[in-house]
Amino acid sequence: MKAMLLAAGHGTRFRPYTDKLAKPAISFLNLPLLAFPLYQLEGLGITDTIINTHHLPDTIHRAVAPLSEWLNMNIHFSHEAPNILNSGGGIKNVAPFFADQQNFIVANADTLILFKEQGLTEFCNFHQQQQALATLLVCSHPGVGVQFGGVWVEAQSSQVISIGKQAPPQPSQALHYAGYLMLHQRIFSFIPDSESPHIFTDVLLPAIAQGEKVLAYNMNMEWFETGDLQSYTQAADGLYQRYLAQPNDKSLQSLIATFDFFATNIIPTPP
Repeated sequence: MKAMLLAAGHGTRFRPYTDKLAKPAISFLNLPLLAFPLYQLEGLGITDTIINTHHLPDTIHRAVAPLSEWLNMNIHFSHEAPNILNSGGGIKNVAPFFADQQNFIVANADTLILFKEQGLTEFCNFHQQQQALATLLVCSHPGVGVQFGGVWVEAQSSQVISIGKQAPPQPSQALHYAGYLMLHQRIFSFIPDSESPHIFTDVLLPAIAQGEKVLAYNMNMEWFETGDLQSYTQAADGLYQRYLAQPNDKSLQSLIATFDFFATNIIPTPP
């Protein structure tokens, strides 16, 4: 199976640090943030991952290069210039890469999740069993609809009916998008040729309106907010203390062990 990491954003909420580094290349527990989704993808058996770049692409390349020694997957790059293509446009831009895939995964390059059980396996199995056009990995979060836009799901099913801060009129449950999306090959026919389409507003919402099966899957996992410096620092400090206090925490210890070279001096400081 193949995957894509979305790493082309400007990281505006992380300035001034992102004036010198693309956000996914910023260190978190001595690992670049993008190491975390790459680790989860490798655990799923992903053989090839393509990473889109735009802002400070060389910093992404430099962050990935040493990780390749520990990752059993091929890494490819898709540079977007002169303009960023947004999430939908970035995916459509690499359509040839996924030409041989019935389903594939798209993940945010700065998403930080620790899974309790089988990683992404059950998420992927659910998507394939349901034969969905798209499946969003979600979790519960008190900030949904206020701090974050929500994934609004039918009360008695997994069908997504809306995405955004405003609740739809029909009964629904609000969940938080956790940064992983599984797509069927048919998705490319829904991505418009317009400039910089967004995967949610310009692709999935119109598909939902046409009756397509777009689902949400809520897993037993921990999602950590790293969208701004304060959240990043809190997450880093919390996980560092846990790393010291819970040596049998397999979800965290196995990740650190995978990238042993980077874990020699774990210091939870801002970049």
